[in-house]
Order: sequence, then C-alpha cells, then structure tokens
Amino acid sequence: MDARLFHPAFAYEALRDLLVLALLLVVLKRAGWRRPGGLVLIYLAAYSVGRFAIEALRADANVVAGGWRLAMLVSAALTIMAVGGLLARRGARTDG
Repeated sequence: MDARLFHPAFAYEALRDLLVLALLLVVLKRAGWRRPGGLVLIYLAAYSVGRFAIEALRADANVVAGGWRLAMLVSAALTIMAVGGLLARRGARTDG
C-alpha cells in the first residue's frame, strides 16, 4: 500500500472559491461598480493568486521550467493582466 502524504488541494480550492465570492460581495456592496468589467478583473486577479498558491502544493502537476508549473505561469500572467486592467480603469476617465 502506498501511503504518501499530500495536500488536499481540492479542499483548498473550495475554500479559495468561497473567499473570492466573499471578496466580490464586499466589493460589490461598497463600490457598486457602475462601470462594467471591474468585478470580472477582481475575480480574475483573486482566482489567479489563489490558483498560483495551490499549484505550488500539488504533487501531481507537471513542472515546465525552473520548478514552475504551467498553471503557475498562466496564473502569474493572468494576475498581472488583471491588475493592469484594474489600474488602467482607475486612471481612465468616463465621459458624462
């Protein structure tokens, strides 16, 4: 019998999803997000940060370069793009 220990990544993912939902509900209640797209960018950033952390704990994921897994690279890139989108929205002015 193989008795290797591993992290219950699926449980961590469920907890992360609940935390992201709570974050989105708080942001929606406080800010209202009158301009479309803001909540989606926050979701993408929060999900990607959590995914990056969880992927580091997985035992079955494939390493592609320097100890980084493909999902970690994609998550890092998505986080950068989402935060960049949020910063661009913050600096942009609306007409009207």
